[in-house]
Amino acid sequence: TSVWKDLWQTRDQQAQQLMESDPASAAETFKDPMWRATANYRAGNYEQAAKEFSDFDTPAGHYNQGNALAQSGDYEKALEAYDRALEQQPDFADAEKNRKLIQDLLDQQQQNKQQQQSQQNQDQQNGDQGDQNQDQSGDQGEQNQDQQSGSDSQNQDSQSGQNSQDQQQSSDSSCCCCD
Repeated sequence: TSVWKDLWQTRDQQAQQLMESDPASAAETFKDPMWRATANYRAGNYEQAAKEFSDFDTPAGHYNQGNALAQSGDYEKALEAYDRALEQQPDFADAEKNRKLIQDLLDQQQQNKQQQQSQQNQDQQNGDQGDQNQDQSGDQGEQNQDQQSGSDSQNQDSQSGQNSQDQQQSSDSSCCCCD
């Protein structure tokens, strides 16, 4: 059936029919490079789409490349592509809007990174202080334990002294029933 399709429709026309239902197949079918790049974008092949859009030195080409780069997570290069689109067409509202979105995202990521580093530094400092406090409290604990041991042994000595006195007194007294 491919032969019949080729007789009645060009490859690009065939690919356009596939575009909605199967963009990956459409990307393989398109001969037109801009349509192929668009099909790759719609299929989620963002890196390939960005590469193909880079062949177009037009505001739309740079804008679409920026979108593909942003989707693939390459935000720095996406900004560069939007900048090129805006250089060529300063009133390109969509390029300006997407550029701002990506810049805000990068700013947020940078802020989060700084907060994480700050938190790690605080945790490290708290950990160091905790170690120092633990060392100090460990030393105090030993001192307290030594003091308690000393007073315990004093208490034991005085109690044992008391017990031996009690035992002596009880042995001195005579039992009244055995006489």
